[in-house]
Amino acid sequence: MDKQEGQSSVAEESKKEAEQSGDKKQFVIGMSQCNLGEPWRVAMNDQIKMAAEKHPEFKVIYADAAQDNSKQIADIQNFIQQKVDLIITSPNEATPLTNVVKEAYEAGIPVILLDRKIDGDTYTQFIGADNVDMGKVAGEYVANTLLKRRWKKYVKSRDSKVHPEELTETMVLERELRPIRR
Repeated sequence: MDKQEGQSSVAEESKKEAEQSGDKKQFVIGMSQCNLGEPWRVAMNDQIKMAAEKHPEFKVIYADAAQDNSKQIADIQNFIQQKVDLIITSPNEATPLTNVVKEAYEAGIPVILLDRKIDGDTYTQFIGADNVDMGKVAGEYVANTLLKRRWKKYVKSRDSKVHPEELTETMVLERELRPIRR
């Protein structure tokens, strides 16, 4: 069973348990986007809406901060006052949103961060890319592709007998040991 199937079966089990126990509790999710000016964020909200429609026990409240930290802080404070069951947010900026996310987390509301983290670790889950790893991969690409081409052209123009691969490896090693100076 893959991860998605596992999540789906857990949701189905929760739904059946609620129906069997006669508990008609509605789970309220506060979704705070940093902005809806990017089409993929609109698509994300649409996908959350479609998924929630399959589970009548879920109610999603959406908030768009419109790239305004103060508005997003107020939106999340509103979710805390409403005592939502879960907050999902993509913080507009890490530092300004840290305290309100911490406030929600310490109030016992699970907080899922999407795409962007906050300062510290007072949240339940982060879903997003590993930016440090992406930086390493990008650096390796530059070193192994773009810089090799440059070195190969340099070596050809100098009629050197040294293999371009050796020069590239040496250059990469030197860059790791000595920071680039501007």
